[in-house]
Amino acid sequence: MNTLEDQIYQIVEDVWNSFVGMRLERRAEQDVASSGDYYLVASVHIEGAWEGEVALVCSEGLARHVAAHLFEMDLEEITIEEIKDSLQEISNIIGGNLKRLLPEPCHLMLPVVGYDENMRINVKIPEHYSVRKVLADCEDRIVLVMLADHQQGDKLVIEALD
Repeated sequence: MNTLEDQIYQIVEDVWNSFVGMRLERRAEQDVASSGDYYLVASVHIEGAWEGEVALVCSEGLARHVAAHLFEMDLEEITIEEIKDSLQEISNIIGGNLKRLLPEPCHLMLPVVGYDENMRINVKIPEHYSVRKVLADCEDRIVLVMLADHQQGDKLVIEALD
């Protein structure tokens, strides 16, 4: 029987292959060694019978490749706005597909991207959250997707670090 993490990974892999055009490979370990790259976080809040958040985390370098593929542009032409737009789109598609695993009715809110000039992002997850994480490699870069259940009304806090 597939675990929830297996189902999440299958959805992420299907969306990634279909829309991003790059292959994902699942990682077993949850520790992520720093690659020297900085990371962006795209999140989609879900409301309804299930309250929670879907968060997509990836490096700026990988996000740039995603944007170049989606916008059919050269890497050098991609701006931060196109990077943010592409991550919002991919996180929204992943969230929409994950909805089928959740109690109905559920509705997706607009996705947001955590971004700071210094690109040091912190995602605060309250202790009472139930968080499912899926970690994968794409072209030797990390992709992390989290599904966080927050029935108590809190939301993930994405903030720039000082």
